[in-house]
Amino acid sequence: MEMLLATPLWELEHDFGTKSLEDPSFINTFISDHPDLKKYDPKILSILKRMLHPDPIYRLSIEEFFRKKFIRRQLNKINSYLRKKEMESLQKQNSISSGEDYDSESLITVDD
Repeated sequence: MEMLLATPLWELEHDFGTKSLEDPSFINTFISDHPDLKKYDPKILSILKRMLHPDPIYRLSIEEFFRKKFIRRQLNKINSYLRKKEMESLQKQNSISSGEDYDSESLITVDD
């Protein structure tokens, strides 16, 4: 949740551990009502609610987390992006090692 809010939990106005034990619906309400979290996909917020459920019986396990279609799609997007960047990097390295002239600042081919 800290990553989504860009704020450490201790800087928020609530003691999440105590509040969630006193009122198990507190986390769900907080996530549903917090204005900074409204910008995120409802699917990720639903997953977050399950991950933070105070009762371990209902809490999302790591296995369940990675079986979620939404998470698998996001991981595929990340992997595709990383493969693309790796290919671009390899192409630049191959071009440099093949003797093409490059501007060392921008790695843009310098035409003679």
